[in-house]
Amino acid sequence: RLEGAERELLREISTYCSRTIRQARGTEDEELVGFAMQIVKKRALSSRRALLQTIEHRLDALDREEAREEPPPSAELREFQADLPQTEAQSERTARRILRSAIPKDEHRRRAEVRALKRIRTLLRKLADHDPKIEVLVSELKRIVADDPSEKVIVFTEYRDTLDAIRARLDADPEFQEQYVVLHGGLTRRERLRRQDRFAEPGTRLLLATDAASEGLNLQQHCRRIIHVELPWNPNRLEQRNGRVDRYGQTRPPIIRYLYYPDSP
Repeated sequence: RLEGAERELLREISTYCSRTIRQARGTEDEELVGFAMQIVKKRALSSRRALLQTIEHRLDALDREEAREEPPPSAELREFQADLPQTEAQSERTARRILRSAIPKDEHRRRAEVRALKRIRTLLRKLADHDPKIEVLVSELKRIVADDPSEKVIVFTEYRDTLDAIRARLDADPEFQEQYVVLHGGLTRRERLRRQDRFAEPGTRLLLATDAASEGLNLQQHCRRIIHVELPWNPNRLEQRNGRVDRYGQTRPPIIRYLYYPDSP
């Protein structure tokens, strides 16, 4: 749950996205702007680091014409909107191109966006260092380990920025230092297998993963717990992640949890 300045930040983001979409209605860039605001909302609900990176991309393109990019092809946009399976690199690239191409031609609209985004960035920088969502995640992980030190947990997130923020937080905590492995896109098959084997070792408690780990991994023999840092907007993706532990050969009831802000999209 969010209070005070944390709650105000999400309210500012919601207001900014709604206003930007409303101002784009009836223009040729209406659809693309809608996609861009969807990205802002989703990343705001993931982590502060993901939100800050998104704001910086958008501000850079609004401020500097040379920072703008061509829109993705229509087919790529449809896949992105439907949240269909993409490689991690492709998904990141598409999101970046949308943020940097959905730029209004009208200077008044551009200036209004810049002011709103700078307000959000200022609010973001004034907040305490700790991301509330990641703090709740770490508290839950500590509770699980306290109840049963042998329990392992898979933590899924949609974004590399959020994964990196979680890693930094775990590295700062002696209880979890060097007790996790990471799976993300770009790893070779050998690297994936090696990290999967390490997760099976008694001294490794956590697997931090993006959706690159939601296919082809059978972890039911070692783990029954999954925590989703944010809810994927495509339920098929959620089920694919859960299938890493909720599958034939699992001998214990799977325990699936997800983090969300009340009253959020």
